[in-house]
Amino acid sequence: RLRGLVQHRHELNRELVRRKNKLVAICDELFPEFALIYTNDQNCESALRLREKYPTAQAIAEASLDDLCQTMRPGTFPGRKKLAQLQELARTSIGTKNEHRHASLLVEQRFLIREKRQLECDLNELDAIIEPVVTESREGKILMSFAGISTKSAATLVAGIGNIMNYKNADHLRSYMGWSPKQSQTGSTTNSTVMAKSGNALLKWTMYMVAITAIRQEPWRTIYKTLCKRMAVYNSKTGKWTGRMKAVGHVAGQMIGLIY
Repeated sequence: RLRGLVQHRHELNRELVRRKNKLVAICDELFPEFALIYTNDQNCESALRLREKYPTAQAIAEASLDDLCQTMRPGTFPGRKKLAQLQELARTSIGTKNEHRHASLLVEQRFLIREKRQLECDLNELDAIIEPVVTESREGKILMSFAGISTKSAATLVAGIGNIMNYKNADHLRSYMGWSPKQSQTGSTTNSTVMAKSGNALLKWTMYMVAITAIRQEPWRTIYKTLCKRMAVYNSKTGKWTGRMKAVGHVAGQMIGLIY
């Protein structure tokens, strides 16, 4: 039951990402300076409401500041000061001036915004169907007891792994999930260990996100820091570890062993 639901959710999410990317591309062509104000997300709901009512830089420049503020919900980003900056940018925008190109982009943008909202609605409805299936199952309860594994991640793992008895041991499961190390050695010149490129792509990505979330919590945070000291190099200038993905890979591998 979960396999079909999770696969459909993955397809919907992929389509949603495509719509978001297209909306960003259209915004970059119509009003590239828009990204200077909406630095985090040009497709957030407040940005889309503004783009719907004032779809071009010229429309934003000609509108009154009060009208622009009315598209925002009270207490949400951006504030009045940022919208005033947006108007100034709109007056000197380098966006496309071709009339026919403008017309086609505006139609496409309107359709994409509508499709994005519908896909988000469908995803929320699908999540409401998936959640009780996961939370009521024994496997789901076990997985969600792990740090970093959410309901969505648990659903993907249960759907992808299936019956645990299909795997001879934890190494077999790691290999299927794409987290099996592959050693390259020639005897004198090469001796390195890298992650194999085989395995289920969706499970591999899901387990990566789980590991990234888990290392922010105990006990995985301590394990991750210990592994970094042994496998990575600390860069004092950036304050970050170089080569930390090896440590993340080991955390993911240990988690898969515990899952098994």
